[in-house]
Amino acid sequence: MFGKLLAKLSGSPDLQGTAEIVAVQAAESVWHRVRSRLPTLGMNEARGYIRTRAVPVLNEQIAAMISQGSLPGSRHAKVLDLAGEIVIRTMLQRAATVPARTHVLRRAA
Repeated sequence: MFGKLLAKLSGSPDLQGTAEIVAVQAAESVWHRVRSRLPTLGMNEARGYIRTRAVPVLNEQIAAMISQGSLPGSRHAKVLDLAGEIVIRTMLQRAATVPARTHVLRRAA
């Protein structure tokens, strides 16, 4: 009951679902932007780094949805926040499953 009331007040019944769609569409592009740097960052730094690299990709996806008429422009910021959190969580989980690279010391002959 409370969820329905909250959805009614927010103006869109499925902003979370829209954010998930945006996050899934942007995930691969964001991964290519952050994958090499994540192993060297702490948790808070990684979250900020992912967010910074994800925003342009997410904005592009959201703008496309707005131009298609499937999302009202007034919901851009909310969907960006929700999708950003989903992407951050996804990238951190994905980075945890990728084995850390071992750095090989190479010496000149």
